[in-house]
Amino acid sequence: MKNTLILLLLFMYTTIIYSEDLIIGCDITSSKEESCDEGDILKKDTTSSIFKLKNLNITEEKSPSEYDLNTKRIKITEKISSIKVEHQKRKFTIERYATKKHISCPPSCIQPIKIKNIKTVGTLETINFIDSLNKNRRIILIDSRSSLEYKKESIPTAINIPYSIIKKEGKHYDIILKLLGAKKTDKKWSFNNVYQLLIFDNGMWDTQATKVIHRLISLKYPQNKILYYYGGFNNWKEAGLTTSY
Repeated sequence: MKNTLILLLLFMYTTIIYSEDLIIGCDITSSKEESCDEGDILKKDTTSSIFKLKNLNITEEKSPSEYDLNTKRIKITEKISSIKVEHQKRKFTIERYATKKHISCPPSCIQPIKIKNIKTVGTLETINFIDSLNKNRRIILIDSRSSLEYKKESIPTAINIPYSIIKKEGKHYDIILKLLGAKKTDKKWSFNNVYQLLIFDNGMWDTQATKVIHRLISLKYPQNKILYYYGGFNNWKEAGLTTSY
């Protein structure tokens, strides 16, 4: 009787160990030599497993091309469609996919972080710039996006100067320059007392701020009086910061 009880307890203990192995995905009944790692758990559903892993709906991250073979490829810049590189005996083709259906390059090409001698700033520097408005009234935050984008949502304290209105033949040309502190004398413009500007658009793939900056430079606006927020409104929102609308 005592020996029978010992054998029964041993059998129950062995069964529990086997059951625990099955719970973590190991198929101990299989004749093949297979590892019992997480990768195997995701790939197969063993008939001897106590529960079915397929009910967990486990998904793996995929590249854009794997999600949809018809994903729209666009240029990186007007001159760069893709680049090829080899690293650790692997070959890569770096391409760009449209994040939205309407995006194409041009015009939505990735912009350089550096424009002429203009100082580029980030989100924290933009916050500090806005904070300094309380003490310095000779600075202006400029949203260079379209008026529709600006009216929908913008960075607090920004004024809207779309790139399309800064041109010599435009009817708002004189008004804009005077707003920025320039003075006209004998048909010439003086920029001795202009405002410090911080200019932004939607972000790295938007050309609107770049165009405003280039046009101001062509009008002889001092480059040391212009700051460029490269990350733009997209970075501002991604940081969870307050917007004006």
